Amino acid sequence: SQTSRNRPHEIHYYRTRDEYNQRLVKKIPQIAITNGLFFTTDRTCYFYHDDAESNDRTLFHEATHQLFYESSLRERPIAVEENFWIIEGIACYMESYSRTPGRLALGDPRYTRFHAARHRYLVDEYYVPLGRFASMGMRAFQMKERSILAKNYSQASGLAHFFMHYDDGRYRDALIRHLSQLYHPELRPVGYTESLADLTSTQFSDLDRQYGQYLKLLQKGLDELERGEEK
Repeated sequence: SQTSRNRPHEIHYYRTRDEYNQRLVKKIPQIAITNGLFFTTDRTCYFYHDDAESNDRTLFHEATHQLFYESSLRERPIAVEENFWIIEGIACYMESYSRTPGRLALGDPRYTRFHAARHRYLVDEYYVPLGRFASMGMRAFQMKERSILAKNYSQASGLAHFFMHYDDGRYRDALIRHLSQLYHPELRPVGYTESLADLTSTQFSDLDRQYGQYLKLLQKGLDELERGEEK
């Protein structure tokens, strides 16, 4: 019905972190390690008030999960078996939202998530090849030890930036189709979610190589910009 389609999104916003923890611990025992979340079981976002800038980023992140999920009224699993990285990667990408007078922007390469992605790849030499990374479902991605999970979130952020911006957005439409198929099963033309290798007509190994080149060029440009600002 028209009324159900206009149903407002459910958001719970607590005064303090302590209240957030106390209210949710029975429902989500590990709530204390979170800064906010969208819970698909009850289709509700949960946040708490905090003056820190990072709290705004959490709002953008979890609201992205909610908006994408609520784009359909159907209850359905999302990326349970594979492709879970982009569910978190695109939400991390949306954290980079910024507003200045007369301008809205996303994807600033200096944002902390993207900086971490470059550091993991260029300095730590940590990278899970995209074919294997995409094979992870929700449980395989999230059940890693915390140090590995943090690295995977960084890589997911960097890859989301790559698919949005590489070569003037060459792969952006493919990424949007990929997300559309994940969130809307009826849009899967062959009964399963097409991989980004399929949608870009590019082998995973070539995407891996392009991603590495992309990060190196980004870092080189930022280094040159920083040196110019110091003069």
